[in-house]
This record gives sequence, structure tokens and C-alpha cells, in this order.
Amino acid sequence: HDITLLPQVGGFFVIKFDDSHYINLGGSKQMIIDGWSTADEGNKVTITDITETTEYIQGLVNIEIQKAREGLDAAIVNAEKFLTYDETPITLSESNVSCNDPEPLSNEGIIGNLFDGDPATYFHTRWSGSDKSVHYLEIALAEDIEQFKFNTTNRNVSANIPATYRIEGSNNGTDFTEIAIVNSTAKTAGAEFNSNAVGKEGTAYRYLRFNVIDCYTSYNIFWHLAEFSLNKAVLQDTYSNEQWKTAINEAKSVYNNPEATAESLRAATQKLENPDWLTPMTVKYSFKYNGEEKYTQEMENVLPGS
Repeated sequence: HDITLLPQVGGFFVIKFDDSHYINLGGSKQMIIDGWSTADEGNKVTITDITETTEYIQGLVNIEIQKAREGLDAAIVNAEKFLTYDETPITLSESNVSCNDPEPLSNEGIIGNLFDGDPATYFHTRWSGSDKSVHYLEIALAEDIEQFKFNTTNRNVSANIPATYRIEGSNNGTDFTEIAIVNSTAKTAGAEFNSNAVGKEGTAYRYLRFNVIDCYTSYNIFWHLAEFSLNKAVLQDTYSNEQWKTAINEAKSVYNNPEATAESLRAATQKLENPDWLTPMTVKYSFKYNGEEKYTQEMENVLPGS
């Protein structure tokens, strides 16, 4: 075979034989190819020279940009946790929540188990022969919603746990638009996940879909959960929120720029993680009665606008 050497993160390389066959190559530039006869000395590949072509160098640059972009994405997710919201629970029931492919056997596909308050019960999408490419929950809301948070509790089983949600919205129940990709941090049996706010102010939807596009510890399309809840989220009108919103939006503009360099992405990450406006102060206040000062007190590490 003609082979192509591709760059890989972490000091490794990839040998590409064709569009379907790759092997990882360690720093020693030699490895055993799985599946070839161990009796044949031809099962070893040795790279004696690496020509740093333009394509190879560009591949390294792209890896560096991707690493910087992932770092900025993590900083944005973390910064969004500092935004404060007024939250209102949304009533979920079998009348307004559905699944495109619930499991029909052994009562595992009972959608009401997701919001019965009992972590010992669970809902399972079809594992007994599904013809769907993705399994999702769809929620028909009683009113339009702009931003929301959702919470999940894993079933007490370690496989087929939802890892990544592609959340979509619609106003007619037919045509759906992607709102966000959300990665759950609940990786273990029984773990809980509480999302940041999802959605944009000024863009409302009447229907929501939660497509599970990846699972922990498996490559199956089916998944299960013990509990699921949804809250309407309205951003509070505070100085801190306005500052964080501005900082997050500036970071997102860099993140979404296809021409962003690794340097600009890292600079945006640094700025978001160390915002200029977030400088704690020491505040001194006093209490007076009939014009006479009774006591004074100092508070340290007070954030502006709090």
C-alpha cells in the first residue's frame, strides 16, 4: 500500500493506508499492526524519515487551533455558570412528552417514569431492534420559551448513559432548528446533571427536542434515564449578569470565527477566565442611630454591582 503520514495530538502520528484503514504510531516510530500474523516479520512498520510537507505542517497548525478552540469552549461553559436566572418548573407528563422510539418490551418504554420522582424507575428507548438513526425526547410546551435549563438523573446502570444532546426547537412541531449541543457531565450510574441555560434571549420556541447523539461506555443509539426535568429560565437584571453576558458574547464571537488563530482563541480564553471588571473590593459600612454611629464593619472580596 501507499501510505500517508498524518499528525496526531500528543506526540503520536497516524499512518493512513486508505480511506478506511489507519494505525496509530507511537513516538518510537514502530509498532505491531493488530491482525497481522505475528509469525511474519513483515508485521512491523518502521518509519525512517518524515518529510514535513505543507500538508503535514498545516495539519499540526489545525490541531493547535482545535486544542485552543476546545479550551475556549470550556471557558465559555464555565463562565455561563456565573449567570443567575429566575427558574420556573415546567410541568411534564405523558400528554406533552414523547419519544420517537420507546422500548415496547417489559414496560421499559413508559415515558412517565422520567418524571415520577422515583430514581428507581427508568425510561428506556428501543433496544430490541430500532430502525431510527437517533432517539429523542420531544416536548410540546404550553407557551413559547426562550431559555431553559434541564436536569437528568441516570439510571443505576453504567452503560448507555446519555453523553451528548443535540437540542432543537420548533414552532410548528415539524421543522426543527438546532439550538445547542450540550455535553452531560453525568458519566456514572445514578449521577445527576444540571445544565447551564440553553437558548437565546429573543428567540422563542413552542417545541423542544432532546436528541441523544452520543452515549457513555457504548456506541449504541439507545439510552435510558431515571429522571428528567425542565425549567424555564429568565436572566436576572443585575450588573454582574450584564458584564458576564458581554464577556461571554465577545468570547463566542472569537470561537465562531472560522479564521480564528490559535493565538486569538487562547487570548479570548485568558480574557474570559480573568475578566478586567471582576476585581473584588473591600466595602466599609456603618450603622447609625439618631445620628450616632453605633458600629462599622468591613466586607472583603465584594464584586462590583453586587
